[in-house]
Amino acid sequence: MNELQTSDLSDLDSFEIPKYTNLIEEEILRNGYIHIRDKMIEKDYQSISESLGFLMSKSELKLDPKKDKAQEQRRKYWTEDDARPSIYKHFALDFHTDNPRQNRISWYCIRQDEKFGALLLIDSRNILADFTSVEKEVLKSIRLRYIMIEGGNEYHPWEPLLTIKDGQEEIYFAEWHLKDAYTKEQLALIDRFKRGLEREKESGTIAVRLEPGESIYVDNRRMLHARGPISEDSKRHIIRLAMCSKWHL
Repeated sequence: MNELQTSDLSDLDSFEIPKYTNLIEEEILRNGYIHIRDKMIEKDYQSISESLGFLMSKSELKLDPKKDKAQEQRRKYWTEDDARPSIYKHFALDFHTDNPRQNRISWYCIRQDEKFGALLLIDSRNILADFTSVEKEVLKSIRLRYIMIEGGNEYHPWEPLLTIKDGQEEIYFAEWHLKDAYTKEQLALIDRFKRGLEREKESGTIAVRLEPGESIYVDNRRMLHARGPISEDSKRHIIRLAMCSKWHL
């Protein structure tokens, strides 16, 4: 497993943060993610995360019926047919990537579920390896919706399933954000991508179960992530930060 283990991350001095930021970014570029097993306090976790790029969002991932209800009402207001899963329920979250403007995502564990709660990862490069260069051009023409919230308003821009940026392949995929109308050729390749994802679920899934104080950083434009179901009365509490690297702006 791709991990960073140092002597102590429990109380970093500010001058130490760039060193760990560079290590984290190097491992993300090499492997798509890095699991930091050494315990750190939340303040240092956020400082390291902010040094990776512009902080775009912060979420508290825990069962919360009030937040779930408010989220449902907001989604119904902006979209009549919204199949997005909820982060505030115990049900499983299927593999996807998040907002494509956020190329770095991290999770920090405050409290873990007693039995479950592992973060699941799949490297999209294993899926894309089955497509020819001609087929990848078609993938670049397939657009999916994503969500932007500004000033209390919700917007629905579109993003290609595949983008080539500085010679690197970047994906954006969430099945619930596929639109209704695609060409026959596009539909065939979407089905191929989904079958590749199913294959990787069986043989290529990376499971990382964070313990309190541990964190993980992920390339959101490369790694798909998911979570299995957790206990209905789970006390699991995870902080999720989403960043945009300076070079990705």
